[in-house]
Amino acid sequence: MIDLKAINHLAGQGYININSHPDFPLRIYNYLPKTQFENLWTPETIICRGLILDEGGNIVGRPLDKFFNLGQHKSVGVELPKEKNWTVYEKVDGVFFILTKWREHLITATRGSFTSKWANIGQEVLREKYPNLSVEKGKTYCFELICPESRGEHLTVVNYGQEKELVLLAIRETATGRDLPLEDIGPPVVETYNDIDDWMALKDAEEQENREGFVVKWPSGFRIKIKLDWYNRLHKIISRTTEKAVWEALRDNTPMDDILEDVPDEFLHWFKHTRDALRGQYRKVERICKQQFRDFESRKEAALYFTGRCDYPAVLFRMLDGKNYSDLIWKIVRPER
Repeated sequence: MIDLKAINHLAGQGYININSHPDFPLRIYNYLPKTQFENLWTPETIICRGLILDEGGNIVGRPLDKFFNLGQHKSVGVELPKEKNWTVYEKVDGVFFILTKWREHLITATRGSFTSKWANIGQEVLREKYPNLSVEKGKTYCFELICPESRGEHLTVVNYGQEKELVLLAIRETATGRDLPLEDIGPPVVETYNDIDDWMALKDAEEQENREGFVVKWPSGFRIKIKLDWYNRLHKIISRTTEKAVWEALRDNTPMDDILEDVPDEFLHWFKHTRDALRGQYRKVERICKQQFRDFESRKEAALYFTGRCDYPAVLFRMLDGKNYSDLIWKIVRPER
C-alpha cells in the first residue's frame, strides 16, 4: 500500500522530490539529499527511489527500493535476513534507469526524472539497440545505464569504454514490489555469481580495480551493497569529498543539499563529522574573540591591545568597525590539506 498523504507530507518538508511527466498524468517520487543526511528512512522514503504513480495514486512503476551498504544498514535499524540461498550480483556503476508500461505507452525515467539527460540517453539506447523490446504490463524493469558521459558528469568511476548499454538489474511486480526472475528480454543481464558460499567474505575481497563491488540479494528481495576499497577511494576523490570541499561549502554558505548531491552514502558519516568539527572550530574562535574584545576611546589604544594581547586581532578590528568577520574566521580554521 502507498500512503500518498505521508509521501506528500514528506515532500512538503523537503525529504522527497516530485516531478511530473511532460505528456501523461504521471508523477515520479525520489528521496532528496536531506533524507540521506538526516538518516530519515521511513517506508515512504525507502520506496521513493523512482516510484511512479498516476493521478489517482495508483502504482505505475515500482523500481528497486533504497538499499544500504554493508555496515550502513545498522545505523538505520535494518537487520540482515536470516534466510539462506542468497544471490550475489555484480554492482554495476552507471545511472539507474527505469522502464515500465502505462496503458500502451512505454514509460522511462531515471531515479527522479522523466526528462533528464540520462533518461534521454537511455531512451536512445532502447530505440537504437532494442526497438522490439517486449515489455509486459504490470512489471517494472530496472536497468543500469552505462555511457561514457556519466564518468565526467554523473561521477561514475568504473570505465566501461565508449559503449552505451543498458544492463538489466531486476524485474519487479509493479503492484507488490515482489522480485521476479531475471529473464533475457534483449539487453544484457547483470552478472551473477553462483559459486560464493560466504558472502560476508566479499567485504575482504582482494583489491580489484575497475569494479564497483557486489550486491547480495535474499529470497525475500532484501538487498545489501558491498563496495570495493578501490572504488570508494577513487569515488571520494572525484566527488570532492574532502575536508577542504566541506570547508569551502561552509565558508561560502552553500546550501547543504547542493554539496550532498555529490556525496556518496559511504561518506555521509564522515561528512557530518567533518562539518560539525569545522563549525565547532569556527564557534571556538568566535567565542575567544568575543571574550577578548574591548571598546577603547581611540583606535590607537585598541590597536595596542588587540595586537599585543589577543589571539585574532584582525577579527577584533572587524568587530570594532561593526563589519562582518566570518570570512576571517573561516580562513583561520581552513584545513591544511
